[in-house]
Amino acid sequence: MLFMDSSTPAAAAQSHICLEKQPRVTSGNSLNLRRVTAVLSERKHLALVYILCRALISVVQVVTREALGEDLGTRLEEIIFNSIKNADPHVTARTPNKQANMNMFAYLLGALSNIRFTSVSNCFAAEMDAMNWVAHLCDQKDGEARLGYLVRGVQFLKLKVYPLEAFKDTADFIATFSTLFESSRGSSVKTAMAKTLGPLLAQVVQSATAEVNHPVWGKAIKLILSKSHSMSDKPLKSRYWNSTVPLMCAAVGAAPQELLQPKQSVLRTVDSGWGGSHTASTGPSCQRKQLRAALMSSSAGTFSPPKSDSDRATAAPLEML
Repeated sequence: MLFMDSSTPAAAAQSHICLEKQPRVTSGNSLNLRRVTAVLSERKHLALVYILCRALISVVQVVTREALGEDLGTRLEEIIFNSIKNADPHVTARTPNKQANMNMFAYLLGALSNIRFTSVSNCFAAEMDAMNWVAHLCDQKDGEARLGYLVRGVQFLKLKVYPLEAFKDTADFIATFSTLFESSRGSSVKTAMAKTLGPLLAQVVQSATAEVNHPVWGKAIKLILSKSHSMSDKPLKSRYWNSTVPLMCAAVGAAPQELLQPKQSVLRTVDSGWGGSHTASTGPSCQRKQLRAALMSSSAGTFSPPKSDSDRATAAPLEML
């Protein structure tokens, strides 16, 4: 029987059951539906942005500045940089998808810096300087969080040593960064800057020789060494060691000879004394002789830094110290 008379008890019961099975439209269900729709829409948008960034990175890595064009390059640079600058660090840190997109923005700016280094680095330098003043004068916690987030976007910039004009741009940017690092406050900002500066300097160490003797570069390295040393010179500051020790190693490798020479004798004497006093296979008399020889060599000034750039490139780490 396809149809049933609703006047009968069986028909009434069947009709009641069918009505109960139908979902009730309430304000709560409607609100949940809107939330689900909004979440799905946001996820689709984030996925689209991520895929677009990956595609743009692949294109920018193989295109030249002339082929990209000045107008398109400037527009793309502004969009990506503003996305990093205007991001809320607190919200982004709680959302893995947004964090992944922020990383893609930083990668993309790094790829752009390979062909547009001056403009990209100038954007970062100007904004970091402005945010640094805001962090000092206004809302310190929020300003430090935004500044630290912006600083992390610098880590993928491509620093160049050749030609000389490119190295001058590199030196100017590192000089600006080192000045901000020297005046930075707040543990999160200082840690972010130290962690970012280390890999940047490592790019220069890989290929630079006499270029590190540039006066602007030497002044920047001196500020970096001074600040990183002051951040980690006491056991109470051990929380910075994971970021400052790699930075100091990179800074020493990128330092001009005149900056290292005054400390050559002291550092190598300490190294020789440490090695001699901790040699298990020698007795106390041998250790005293080794220490005496190290001190006499130090007082006589026989320790000297590498004489040439080729010696510098092949020197052991302790010889650089």
